Amino acid sequence: MTREQIIDKWETLDPRARDAWVALAVFKWRIMGDQIFPPEGEQLRSSKVQYEDGRFSIILPNYTTDIAAAWTVVDESAKWGGMQIGCYGKPDARYYEVYTYTDTHPYSYPIDITKETAPEAIGLAAIIAKLSTAK
Repeated sequence: MTREQIIDKWETLDPRARDAWVALAVFKWRIMGDQIFPPEGEQLRSSKVQYEDGRFSIILPNYTTDIAAAWTVVDESAKWGGMQIGCYGKPDARYYEVYTYTDTHPYSYPIDITKETAPEAIGLAAIIAKLSTAK
């Protein structure tokens, strides 16, 4: 996908669908039937499982709306080049800019994303770093 295609798709998704996309692309979660699971072999921590209606279910982190979950994306980005995050503007007109560097292509290039929240900027930058086919 190109950067533009990724951004266009991102804009059509609700936050939970964005979270799932980050889980699949960045953390290699997998889909089985109509459910999403962490990568095979990853130990499930109690924070990822909830018991409801007589069964267990996996809790998908809120990567694109919760800064603590988004920070795990930043940590993961160190494996492919890292991220630089900035907060700009005034208290009532703030925006976040993320530069992501990737070594998944023959050369490293910055990915510059600007969004109103840090978690959304981090998630979108990570998706572009992992999926973009642009050279």
